[in-house]
Amino acid sequence: MKNHNAPKQYVNDWCLFRSSLLDSKLNIQIKCLINFAEHFYEPLMQFLIGYDKVQTRIYQNNKLSNLPPGRRAHEMLDKVYEWHRFLQNIVKNFEMFFADKLLEALDTLSNEEFGILFDSLEKGISKALNYFEKWVSPWLHSGRYFASSFYHGVLKKPWIKPPNDLEIRFLKEDLKWKD
Repeated sequence: MKNHNAPKQYVNDWCLFRSSLLDSKLNIQIKCLINFAEHFYEPLMQFLIGYDKVQTRIYQNNKLSNLPPGRRAHEMLDKVYEWHRFLQNIVKNFEMFFADKLLEALDTLSNEEFGILFDSLEKGISKALNYFEKWVSPWLHSGRYFASSFYHGVLKKPWIKPPNDLEIRFLKEDLKWKD
């Protein structure tokens, strides 16, 4: 490229790109990110943006009624617990989750670079778990209140105990319930 009168910035960009392609540490880091994304983020996003092809039914007024297709809120609490357990297991056993990538790193990186990669992976997975817990904590702590509101507002069943503020908010905002 240097011999073909290419602009200097263009040549510099290509040299930087080439050096990043040849950077063993960077390539292993990218492989670790891809592995994590394929096993955690992709299924999570598929659930969030997908829809349930199975027609969900509820028992109401002594008969089964179909809910509109695609509603998956009833699965959310179980999925949150599943994802949370998955992340907890990775945090406890991250070296097993990334075993093939760490073996590759042992072969290609210096001891110091390997140590830095190992520590970074450990910290990164712990951070992922912490951020996930912050993001889903409302689901973990308010799912039963939503279920209670649903039980009363949609199924027209009496309150088991007097509703709290959160249950009333669910009725008014999410279930479009009127006093």
